[in-house]
Amino acid sequence: MIAKDLMTANPFVVAASASLQDAAELMHKHDVGMIPVVRDLQTRTFEGVITDRDIAIRCVANGRSSDGFVAAYMTKEPLATVRPESPVDEIVQLMERARVRRIPVVDGSNRVVGIVALADIVRGLGKREPGTVEEVLERVSAASHALT
Repeated sequence: MIAKDLMTANPFVVAASASLQDAAELMHKHDVGMIPVVRDLQTRTFEGVITDRDIAIRCVANGRSSDGFVAAYMTKEPLATVRPESPVDEIVQLMERARVRRIPVVDGSNRVVGIVALADIVRGLGKREPGTVEEVLERVSAASHALT
């Protein structure tokens, strides 16, 4: 199984020049905690990600206004990304090393074409490889927990 088989294709994105308010509204509307950040909406060239945690910790907790720009608070490259043809075991290893639960999928031109979330891996492998899913959940969750 490869990223293309698991990913959410053509996810919504936010431009680095957008306001944090715009990014937060997108997160709320689509019930997600991470949005890929792109140079502009036409080219969808990957620049980084903005998370609900970025907004809460880097902006709100520091007493800054939510009318700032995404570019000032986003997590920038180098970030973990995969290609559409990346195998699932490579994606899982990258999630573990990077301590993330979601990875943007970019094409050869560095354009955002999808997102693979831990939940996508669980759905994709669940019935076929339940033992693998259990191990993946445990390892990625342990790695993420280690950051707190």
